[in-house]
Amino acid sequence: MPSDKAVALYLRLAMRVGLASQDDVERWADSLVARHPTVTYPVTELCMARRLSRSAVDELLGEFPGSVDRFLPARMLMALVRRRLLTGQLPGRHAASVICAVAQVGDLPDDEASLADWLDDQYWLAESGTQGTVAAADEDLKEFLERFATYEAGLPAA
Repeated sequence: MPSDKAVALYLRLAMRVGLASQDDVERWADSLVARHPTVTYPVTELCMARRLSRSAVDELLGEFPGSVDRFLPARMLMALVRRRLLTGQLPGRHAASVICAVAQVGDLPDDEASLADWLDDQYWLAESGTQGTVAAADEDLKEFLERFATYEAGLPAA
């Protein structure tokens, strides 16, 4: 299971790309309170995430102590994108835009970021009639996201 800091940074990133809400953060913070006999800042503040501004929640999620693998939060987000794509909650085109945005801010290793950018381009080329089809882009996207399936077990409950 990922550390609390990793989950906090994942939720921060998910909020930034519109895949998580302040309600999601509050539910997660409440689950930390239920699991741990004592909690401290910033968990205490995040238990009221619905009543805070998005920027305040974003800042609090970034204040968790400890260290985390630089790419883990983004890989967890890729697992969420995969889950939502496969369950029909997120169209392929939107999923490609999300992963490209994450890649552009440096939250994925270079090889994965290059593939994410290429996938976004595949949709653009297919939609413009220049090259390929949306169906082929969808398949390439699913194949790319499959590498993140193992991170799904670490996602907080939805």
